[in-house]
Amino acid sequence: MVSRREMESLFINVALLAVATYLMLNMGQWIFVAIPTTVDPSLLPRIVSCIITACATFLVCSSIISFIRKKSVSAAEEQDTSENLYYVLLYIVVLLLYVVSVYYIGFLISTPIVMLVVSFMLGIRRWFVGLVCYVIFTMLLYYACVHLMQVILPSGVLFSSMG
Repeated sequence: MVSRREMESLFINVALLAVATYLMLNMGQWIFVAIPTTVDPSLLPRIVSCIITACATFLVCSSIISFIRKKSVSAAEEQDTSENLYYVLLYIVVLLLYVVSVYYIGFLISTPIVMLVVSFMLGIRRWFVGLVCYVIFTMLLYYACVHLMQVILPSGVLFSSMG
């Protein structure tokens, strides 16, 4: 008998594979070249989407293999998934808010905030150290994107008229 958890896992994995494949196939349409460069600005997003698609394919295959083997499910594994689903939905909401916040307040401000929020969701204990690391990582990533790869990151519409 296939458990409810295995069915949910297969459904989520297939949905992830579908979204990742869609992103991988349509990535070139969404990235516009503002400054001519030797490296295509869509290179890194294409690589990341290929990796996500490969991981999603692996997850779908492992779920199908689990169905074929019909492993016995212990009582500990058959826990209530409503709490887990709550955290997954909360994480999706945080990511959607991140997309909106990048548009309004920009990459440099919204990225460390969202990284800190996700860390709280995962149970970070030393939040100040995390915040310092997130700010440094965001600044290094911004420098690498803007100066090394010449990819323009959003500065936010709230701050675009300033300056």
